[in-house]
Amino acid sequence: MNTFISILVFGSLVCIGVALPFVCKSAIEKSNFKIPLIVLGTFAVIFIVGLVSDIAIYDEKYTLDLIFAMLFMMFSGSLITSIGLLIFNAAKKKNVKAISIVTGSSLLLVIISFVLVGSGVGVDDSSGTKANLVSETTNSSESESESSYSEPSSSSSSSSSESSVKNYEAVSYDNLARNPDDYKMKSVTISGQVMQVQKEGKGYMLLVWQNDDSDQLVMVSVMKSFKPDNGNILEDDEITIQGYAYGTQEYDTTGGSTNEVPLIYADQKVVDNGKSQNAY
Repeated sequence: MNTFISILVFGSLVCIGVALPFVCKSAIEKSNFKIPLIVLGTFAVIFIVGLVSDIAIYDEKYTLDLIFAMLFMMFSGSLITSIGLLIFNAAKKKNVKAISIVTGSSLLLVIISFVLVGSGVGVDDSSGTKANLVSETTNSSESESESSYSEPSSSSSSSSSESSVKNYEAVSYDNLARNPDDYKMKSVTISGQVMQVQKEGKGYMLLVWQNDDSDQLVMVSVMKSFKPDNGNILEDDEITIQGYAYGTQEYDTTGGSTNEVPLIYADQKVVDNGKSQNAY
């Protein structure tokens, strides 16, 4: 998400969390909650607009882990506000029953959200296509041709200015696969040959192999805004990507087993050098 949409989405969530206890307290006490309800509704609309705008721009669906993380932010804001109201009411010796209920409910929701996020209930967008990204394992020649894997990189003048500020570390498959947590959310760059292309909306989910080695596969997510300038990415293309590592991802092979490979999300335009000379 760009900066403006990030502010819309996450800022509105925090504001919803702040306004929610006032609405709940007023509703329980059967008092006038018109103003806090209007505030809550306004920021809810802003949140929806920001969410829709993000999907329209990047053609990406929010993953469950991100949704739970956003809800956790909202519930946390609600809990902090509720505790503040509880302390205020207690200091003024007012009836604290209503706000105690709100505080308890907010605390429960924060705990549930924290457990869901921490337990890894959320999955990456790429998991929805893992069954479609398959690697032939019936014989060695098919395995080599299909597991040829490469990743996207930047090529436009606008993205080159960004990449000059961002330092992308050239990383080997061995390091990515052996120590995925060490590189998670770090900016990396890799090159390779595309083994398989799966369309994801107007973007791609790619399997790329490095060093002409069918065992060195990497999965790459490319949003439509980072597609190469010279057209669509095709199988057997030699590409370079710049992006951030995001741990590992499993996909199903045609042999009925699963394979776990490093996952990278491109955040610069892909450099596509056309069909590899090593293509079968």
